[in-house]
Amino acid sequence: MSVVKIFKQAADANGGKFRKLTQSTFTKYYGEDDPSKKGVCRALCLAHSGLRAQGQNIGLAARGEEMYKIALSRYASKLQEDVTEEDVGTDMKSSLQLLYKRQSPLVGLALCGPIEVFQWRCHRQLAQLAEGTRFRVQVSIPNHVICVQMVGDNFEIYDPNAGALTVPVGKGFATLGFIYTHPEVTGVYNLVDGTEIYAACLKQQAL
Repeated sequence: MSVVKIFKQAADANGGKFRKLTQSTFTKYYGEDDPSKKGVCRALCLAHSGLRAQGQNIGLAARGEEMYKIALSRYASKLQEDVTEEDVGTDMKSSLQLLYKRQSPLVGLALCGPIEVFQWRCHRQLAQLAEGTRFRVQVSIPNHVICVQMVGDNFEIYDPNAGALTVPVGKGFATLGFIYTHPEVTGVYNLVDGTEIYAACLKQQAL
């Protein structure tokens, strides 16, 4: 079973809507043979949060979805080009702090405070950061990044290995738990007890 199928199940179980939007979709926009190279998921999440903060929608019609993908790929490419050696240091928390502080303004966002560190099964804390403070939270798990945020009155999870899932406010915690404790997903992402999760909390600023 794939991560996409788990997202679809989570949408059905929590009254949500799911739009498939995987990083492999962006091969033709990047013009590269390997769209899963290191850093693509982080760049896509940050670009997605920036576009959402501007009020951009994925689009219900095919044309709207295509335009969103083009905009997302352009932002993500810009972010990847900006990555330096300092951004991939051995100290994860410090590296992420520097990276998001510098790159967030490129998509109209700003880092709010230090990177927060949790342990796996921190779904309630992540949901509260998004629902309670309306932060656009970039969540770094082993070798991958997802983001959680509010989109209007809905809670959204974006995982570049699946797509964007929105559920009614108040169901973010349950939905995160459904997905990221599912055996299929924990196996893919190597999530075990004690795994550290890093959260960068962002808010909108003027471009």
